[in-house]
Amino acid sequence: MSALDATHAPKPRRLKWRLVLLRLLLVPAIPAIFLLIVSSYGKIAGCDPAGVACVIGGRSLGDTAKRALDAAAAFASFFVFIGGFWFAFALIFVHRSFAGAGGRLLAALFTAGWSVLGAIIMGFVALASIAPHCSFNEGGVGTCRIFGIATQSGHHIGTAIWGVMIGIPVAALVFIVYAAIVAIIANKTKQKTLTFPPRG
Repeated sequence: MSALDATHAPKPRRLKWRLVLLRLLLVPAIPAIFLLIVSSYGKIAGCDPAGVACVIGGRSLGDTAKRALDAAAAFASFFVFIGGFWFAFALIFVHRSFAGAGGRLLAALFTAGWSVLGAIIMGFVALASIAPHCSFNEGGVGTCRIFGIATQSGHHIGTAIWGVMIGIPVAALVFIVYAAIVAIIANKTKQKTLTFPPRG
């Protein structure tokens, strides 16, 4: 490894914080990921999401999917409103995970969007997998049956998108404040480098 490669290689401590950040970013998607697993498991077992009730090992796959969809809808509604505050908390780990101003701001921008919209995006991905036969929108279409069990939770994932009117401005404000802090730190670091140049 060259000296330049060693300079830019992430330190073990930064890698540790990146793993913490990754786990934090996975939280909004947990119910949707579980729903994707349920969908895949049902299809492998030969069950049709649009078909009749499916019971595997004495348990109703429809009930399991409904609970997971309820949780996904709750997470979508929760994070779209408080995502800005979740983002503010995640910035602690963003700042520790990256060294340069550019890397920190890019990671912060992604984290801001994911904190607010991640649960909704993953909710729609899960719905596309397990309920392609259903039509969810803000107007409501009545009940939809998944593995034989009726549910309206997919509709609530769709309506949660209106929360961006609160979540996005809060996240944007937090990002602007953080960007200012990063700029100040970068400027001070540059001044110190100019005052005390590294010895050759």
